[in-house]
Amino acid sequence: MLSERHELNKIALLELKKQGKTMVFVTHSMESVKRLCDRTIWLYNGKIRMDGDTKEVVEEYVKETR
Repeated sequence: MLSERHELNKIALLELKKQGKTMVFVTHSMESVKRLCDRTIWLYNGKIRMDGDTKEVVEEYVKETR
């Protein structure tokens, strides 16, 4: 049941992306971020650590959190 709901949520988010809608998406899943986001803001201790192109932000996040 949970995975089915999770899949429906992904479909809905992808549809919003296709429509060019802005959404706030909070996650620790870099795979989801790469798949769903064009622009990413990385927050650390309540402050913006990095804001920009998703690929660049994810690469920096992965590098600094390993």
